[in-house]
Amino acid sequence: MGLVFNTGGQFPKEYQHDAFVTMHGSWNRAEPSGYKIVRVHFNEQGQPEKFEDFVTGWLLNNNKEPSVCVALPNTLMAPC
Repeated sequence: MGLVFNTGGQFPKEYQHDAFVTMHGSWNRAEPSGYKIVRVHFNEQGQPEKFEDFVTGWLLNNNKEPSVCVALPNTLMAPC
């Protein structure tokens, strides 16, 4: 849904030039997926090296249903 590269200084140095990607939530699965922001770490050659959850917690009731959150295209964070 959205992707941004960290080029600023607001995060620790190990996050420099990493990508943050919003994962659009599923609407048609028995077990919801997505609903999170992930961090993609790149190696010195610019190749993706590691993919990890950065922000989660938008699923409620034992990860069975999404919380009500504003979803804006190409926006990493929006008010919930």
